[in-house]
Amino acid sequence: MEYRRKLRFAIIGCGSAGRKRSAALSAGSVQIACDSSLTQAAEIAKQHYGCRATVSSKDVFQDPEIDAVIIC
Repeated sequence: MEYRRKLRFAIIGCGSAGRKRSAALSAGSVQIACDSSLTQAAEIAKQHYGCRATVSSKDVFQDPEIDAVIIC
């Protein structure tokens, strides 16, 4: 039996392109939303259960749970 784990994404850049990419991903797959504006990052984070907002890309690249990073 093949085991398939859901990929966990981080998005850097939460403007209009980041919001569109976030909306295209399955619910709960975005784990970190990163933007220089914490308000914009929080908007994406609200859309994905368990997602956290940050202004530091360091948080993204130091998280071992992130499988892929989308940079917008």
